[in-house]
This record gives sequence, structure tokens and C-alpha cells, in this order.
Amino acid sequence: MKAAPLVLVAWATLVSAAHADWSVGIEPRTGFRVLDAHLSDFRWDVGARPFAGADLTLRNERWSLSVGASRSATEQATGLGDVTATTVTLFEAGITLRATVLRHGPVRLELGAGGGRLRSSWAPEVLRTDVDGVPIDVRFDPVGTWTRSLDARVSVRLRPALMLGLSAVARRFELDTAHRSGSTIVESEESFRSVDIGLFVRVVGWSSSNPETSP
Repeated sequence: MKAAPLVLVAWATLVSAAHADWSVGIEPRTGFRVLDAHLSDFRWDVGARPFAGADLTLRNERWSLSVGASRSATEQATGLGDVTATTVTLFEAGITLRATVLRHGPVRLELGAGGGRLRSSWAPEVLRTDVDGVPIDVRFDPVGTWTRSLDARVSVRLRPALMLGLSAVARRFELDTAHRSGSTIVESEESFRSVDIGLFVRVVGWSSSNPETSP
């Protein structure tokens, strides 16, 4: 894995610098994800946590279409004195359409919108606790939900087929929740959000000429 960035940079140096209509690139990305503060009401750790992901992007001079996935993890306390916190893994796969709204020399500003599927899973999946001397298993089943997102990114072309950029993604999703209100348990579907701030590298792997080199 440590050799992967070097392989990508070497690949970028070999791609033709000719002008083109379309290109296909690989975009590894990493950064920090901040979850909705409201999730702390359900004992989630909502502090900034690292994420990693990658996209496959088809681009021309004005538009780009990306398909990719990302992964992050946090913790959720159980509220049970004899049971430790669980690890929550968030895996998202989605598609994003972006438009270039400003370009000055090698610098490009893009805005986009997308959608996808978020899967939350817990480890361990089953926790055992004791209530009045009776052992009880608490099960955490994986949960899937649809997402909507808006993003903005600024990138700079370092080489004809190599770009470095900064991105911000705001994402919204729904989860089924349950909480105690007096002596009753209230169940509902609530909306939450997350924000990603990260860096990405774009390496062009194929081009019919290469829009990255257009003036």
C-alpha cells in the first residue's frame, strides 16, 4: 500500500499531454469526517474522525462524473456500566456530478451534487449484559440508508495528468432512532448530516486527448 502513491505519480508522468475531450482518472482521497452533533444524544462520538476513499472520475472540460466509496469509524457508548463502547463503521458508496464554475490557469473550482448508500455496522455485533442476574444479549444489526450530498472542491494541476485538491462534502441521511421519554420508548426516523474535509489526488489513466492541459 505504501508504494501506491508512487505508482500513481509515475503513471501520471507517462500520460500524453495532448489536448482532449474526455479523460478517466483515479482519485484517492483522505481527510476528516465530522458527524451531526445530534448523534451524541444516542451516545455516538461525533468528534472529527479520519476517513479514506477513492473515486473513478470521467471528465471533460466542463463536467465530471465520479463513482466511488469512502470509509470511516467512530464509537457508540452503550450506557451499560458493564459493557464497553462499540465501534461503528460507516461505509458509503455513491455517485457525484460536478460542474467547473471557475478556472484560472492551473486552478479549478468545482461544485457538485450526489447521492449514494450509507451502511453502518457495529463491532462487536452482539454484547452480553446482566440484568438482575439474568444474562441478556444486545444485538447491533447493520443499517443501510440513502444519502444526498453537496460538495465544493478547489484543485491545482501539478502536471498534465496529475492534480492536487481540497474538497468539502456536506451529506444528509436518515436513521431510525429510539429514545426514552418518561416511561415509554419513542421510535422515529430522524435526519442527520456529516461533513467531510479532505485532500484528493487525481491521476489521469486514460484520455482521448486530456482536458487537464487545456488553457
